[in-house]
Amino acid sequence: MKEIRAITRALGDARDTDVQIAFLETYVPGHPPISGSHETINALFGLLLARRKQQQADVLFALESLEESHTIADLSASLRLVHEAADNNDGKSGIPPGIYQKAADQIHRVLDDLVAYDPVVMNPDDASGHHRVRIATKKLRYTIEIYSPLYPDQCRPAIRNLKKLQKLLGELHDCDVWAHILAMAVHSYHKQYLERRKGSIPVYPIEPVLVNILLNRKTQRDLTYTRLSTVWQMCHSKGIWRDLRAEIDAAAQTTPTKATMQKSSRIVRSLAPVHALAASFPEGKGHADQVTRLALILFDELASLHQYSKKERFLLECAGLLHDIGWAFGQKGHHTQSYTMILNDSTLPFTERERSIIALVARYHRKTDPTIEHGVYADLNSNDKKTVRALSAILRVADGLDYTHANRISGISCSVTEDQVLCQLEGQGDLGVERARAIQKSNLFEQVFGRRLSFP
Repeated sequence: MKEIRAITRALGDARDTDVQIAFLETYVPGHPPISGSHETINALFGLLLARRKQQQADVLFALESLEESHTIADLSASLRLVHEAADNNDGKSGIPPGIYQKAADQIHRVLDDLVAYDPVVMNPDDASGHHRVRIATKKLRYTIEIYSPLYPDQCRPAIRNLKKLQKLLGELHDCDVWAHILAMAVHSYHKQYLERRKGSIPVYPIEPVLVNILLNRKTQRDLTYTRLSTVWQMCHSKGIWRDLRAEIDAAAQTTPTKATMQKSSRIVRSLAPVHALAASFPEGKGHADQVTRLALILFDELASLHQYSKKERFLLECAGLLHDIGWAFGQKGHHTQSYTMILNDSTLPFTERERSIIALVARYHRKTDPTIEHGVYADLNSNDKKTVRALSAILRVADGLDYTHANRISGISCSVTEDQVLCQLEGQGDLGVERARAIQKSNLFEQVFGRRLSFP
């Protein structure tokens, strides 16, 4: 496995440098130049690009070593054997014996490793320690995700919070890398400057620019650390780790059946005809996929508010993929046309209730709020009406966040307070249009969740 560790390490180093180059490209235009800054910035770019060139060579070497070692082929062969053994299992369960206990043992072990870092997380200045926490967080998240088919819903809160922790720890790491890079820059360019000015009093014009960058990164690190400590303490106070332990221990004490795995595979099978119907408007696929992705992120981020399960998440996913298929008949009234197409398509493998909810959520992604004047909505029971309103509210905001159809937003992180939902957007370019449109479409959201939606 040393070859896999080598390629992972090489790719990680290259990724760090890419992040630093991207930051410098956005930092320079927004900050007025000072004496000597132009030469310094160009030199810093040169240092980073030279570093990245060497790292690319390291990545290629690691890839070649991995290929020559036949590690991937060996892994594939081993996995085929496991798959064949599962296919030949004549027991009542399609799950290998003892797998739940093995999963519990491994998850407990990596969870113990992460929780042991509590004193490190609480120390804002332990940069090397925070990097170790980042690695431990990734190990726990990936371990849980490997075994997640065993726990269709139970692991979702833990994975959601681990993603938040991993993202924040990654941002801390990016800020900390600058300290090393700037130290290299100072050493390199002071040396060059002294060689050019032998016999004169050494004056270092490079320092003010580097100090400004370092202060910028220090400020960002402080803000990120505050968010990190808040999420970390919330995981303890809300019992995220305690509940995870309880769920996997409870599962280890039960005897699984084939239905355990078939339950999750049903969802995968059901999406195929949804994608087929979505293909009736191929020009809108990129937008529909982006809106669906953003809607599911919002659904996961707001789990503490709506408290819905994987079933409602699946209905939202279907509605997102199909919300614009009515465009095939023109823009005007396309939401009602989408609704009609979903209700009447015989290939969709849904119950009448599921079909109604999906069609209504697609209809209400714009224009009219849910109303009992619409017969299908009026026929739903009170709980399903609430579901339609909640999912429609989320889909409307997601639709607004891709108003330009430019796929600019890559991520969303939400913080819920007593009176508002704060959504931090990640993406490229100016996201002002997307923010404004999402706010414009947030009336139903604020009615349903009783909180104002804001994008700081």
